[in-house]
Amino acid sequence: MALGASPCPFRAGQTWNSFQRHEQKLFESMRYVSLDLSNLGTWGEGYADILRSVGDDMDSFFREMVACSTRKCPYLPKKLTGLVLAKPVKDWTIEDYRKTFEPIYEPSKVEIQIRAGPNEIPARTPFKGFDSTIPTWWTAYNHIKHQYYEKMSEATLENVIDSLGGLAILNSLHKCSQTFLVRSGILAASIGDKKVEKRVKPEYLLSVLRKSSTGLPASHTDIASAWLASRMYIVTLREDSKA
Repeated sequence: MALGASPCPFRAGQTWNSFQRHEQKLFESMRYVSLDLSNLGTWGEGYADILRSVGDDMDSFFREMVACSTRKCPYLPKKLTGLVLAKPVKDWTIEDYRKTFEPIYEPSKVEIQIRAGPNEIPARTPFKGFDSTIPTWWTAYNHIKHQYYEKMSEATLENVIDSLGGLAILNSLHKCSQTFLVRSGILAASIGDKKVEKRVKPEYLLSVLRKSSTGLPASHTDIASAWLASRMYIVTLREDSKA
């Protein structure tokens, strides 16, 4: 079954706008439950609603990534050019997404920092183990989606934080999403030396990022670091040693 071409939601900023809506809800919830290590196990109906919405958008994000091959995006990683579907994308599961996209983008190796709450929370890796397993938060999302009341206790603050962090990571790695984020000043980089550090011009940064599907090409030593910064999250792009 062939996928029909559709407008790119990544370049239009639609996927990022969806992330921001969820992030705003999580931020507002901090009025009642502080974002602190001692509260990560806290669960409730509000978190269940956020987790279900984030999971749905994550699924849509992955499906649109499959559609990128049909759109013939000029920045598509070579391994995804002419992607042949063994089954209709509507029947894809998280296992199909994992096997298709983890070897290319390697989200399992990307950390996020949380910059909200009274105390520092250690860096987290939402897609940890994605090369072989399904994230705990995705399992919780599926349970909430199909057994909302029975599995409500799985809708923890921790699972919400990690699922939304995972969505931030996908936005930071996808090439067309990067185009929107860089030109909007959300994804930026710095050129640094011992005396001065300055921001990298957007078009130059994009030209560099397009050379790697997993982060920053190691060959571009002039860029000190690159990061995506939202209201609550920071995703630092890692160096691609295979570039």
